[in-house]
Amino acid sequence: MDRVIVAPGTDVSQVIDENNVSVVGGGLTRIKDGRVLATFAGPLFVDEQRCWVGETHKRNTPMEGDVVIGTIVEAGGETYSVDIGAPRLASLDALAFDGASKRNSPNLQPGALIFARVTKSAVDMEPQITCEATGSGKKKDWTTGESQFGELKGGCVFTVRRSSCRRLSETNNPVLTSIGKHVPFEVCIGFNGKVWVNAENPQHVVLIGAILKASEKKNLDKAGADTLVRQLLSALASISS
Repeated sequence: MDRVIVAPGTDVSQVIDENNVSVVGGGLTRIKDGRVLATFAGPLFVDEQRCWVGETHKRNTPMEGDVVIGTIVEAGGETYSVDIGAPRLASLDALAFDGASKRNSPNLQPGALIFARVTKSAVDMEPQITCEATGSGKKKDWTTGESQFGELKGGCVFTVRRSSCRRLSETNNPVLTSIGKHVPFEVCIGFNGKVWVNAENPQHVVLIGAILKASEKKNLDKAGADTLVRQLLSALASISS
């Protein structure tokens, strides 16, 4: 077979069946309904009756306490499997949301975006994440749509350098502050290199993504950020007129 590159969550059940594979190797897992999914990215290998995923990149193991943006890959009743860009899919308890109960919890479908926090992580293990806030203060219930963590609806996710995400998360980051002077928007920053942006005008979402990409190689101060934002706003205005 031609070499196939898979991502976390890719369903390879058809390959397993067509090649009469009896041994599911590294990088693959068999879930409750019998399907076989990839748990990290890489080329898919089939050798006689064995199938596995070969790693082609340096592992990015998330750190405990990191906030991340992930995509629901599998909804399994009591847990969700989530792609957070780690070597293996992360596990999210279905009740790990502020105010959730067995009778009242989010019903997330594959493809849904979430903002979460890493609670357990180590090399060669499945990361554990939660959408429950930390601290002893009063927390917003997930049903209000105002909770710190949870599903991200609308908007768009942009991929930037992880080091850029750390800078963007700093208080009064000059780039985000400058954008906010001109365009109202929402943002969630994941330390796994993902930034979610939402705004009333879809063009502004695209613009903000362009600003983030343009600034990630530069450690801009307030003046530099203001200049970059004005330039891109001007370019957008000329295109729209």
